[in-house]
Amino acid sequence: MTDSHTPEPAVYGVYLRPDVRTSMAVSTITFHIERQFGLVSAGAYPPHATLAGSVPMVAGDDAVVAALDPVLIGRSQFPVHNSGIVTRSVVAYDIDRLSDGTVNDPLRQLAIDVNAALAPLAVPLDGYLVKEFSAEHFNGHLSLASHELMVWPSRRPEIDAFIREMDVTPSTDFTAEHVSMYRFRSDDWSGHWWTSLTWEHVHTWDLREPGR
Repeated sequence: MTDSHTPEPAVYGVYLRPDVRTSMAVSTITFHIERQFGLVSAGAYPPHATLAGSVPMVAGDDAVVAALDPVLIGRSQFPVHNSGIVTRSVVAYDIDRLSDGTVNDPLRQLAIDVNAALAPLAVPLDGYLVKEFSAEHFNGHLSLASHELMVWPSRRPEIDAFIREMDVTPSTDFTAEHVSMYRFRSDDWSGHWWTSLTWEHVHTWDLREPGR
């Protein structure tokens, strides 16, 4: 008799990995935010800029990597500019634009291509504060304090002021060199899932150096 059981989907994220100096700055801030205020969401993740976030799939690691290979193997590196701390619904480093104020088109196009590659494998996830990808609303950033500030926006001014007072200096400019994929688990995606979030690194793609 054939087992008709459908496997439970795994939730994946595909991220641009920042340079080491910026990664250290993000880790330092998220650590102190947790220690001072108990906010864990941003620090629950590796330092990253989201390309595709919280995408559930039943295909398995190898199939997901294979879907992304044509998008990422041989793709060129590109410059990233950190415009500094910005506060919207979350507090983050803003990397959406270049130093001249124009949109970082290679970053945005990378996110579009990654999500298009994943779309045929994706299944729905009714997750709390989990949004589907929208190219129109994409905004490149590195989160420093995140989901808790959406739940309790009244805390935003205090957290924002604390982060801005910290003596932490990320890179103003760096080169996008690595894209990594992670698999996530949480006890309850319908609630405050970030309090039980765990992750495993699955794969990293190294972007191609110019001229090689």
